[in-house]
Amino acid sequence: MRCVQCERPIRAAQQLLKDHPGTVASGAHGKCRTCHIRGNKPRAWAGQELLAEIDHIQDHPENVLRRLNVTAAAVEKAAYRHGRPDIARQFSQLIRRTS
Repeated sequence: MRCVQCERPIRAAQQLLKDHPGTVASGAHGKCRTCHIRGNKPRAWAGQELLAEIDHIQDHPENVLRRLNVTAAAVEKAAYRHGRPDIARQFSQLIRRTS
């Protein structure tokens, strides 16, 4: 089973991490514990950390926003600030399409 928000593998409630490496604790409503506790509050990302995570995911910009729970404007701003105009352009186009 995977978390519906971050898509990390979830282990069953009574299972131990040592028995299921690479998994995270279960929360509720199909989410891992971290996503469940965080709820729908956006995460405050540091710019470099955010860009590294976007590079790691390598998915369509709309899916990236959903998985990381951030706005396109925040990603665009961080990308320009940290010298990544390639990423900034992708999210700029997304902002123009949705407005």
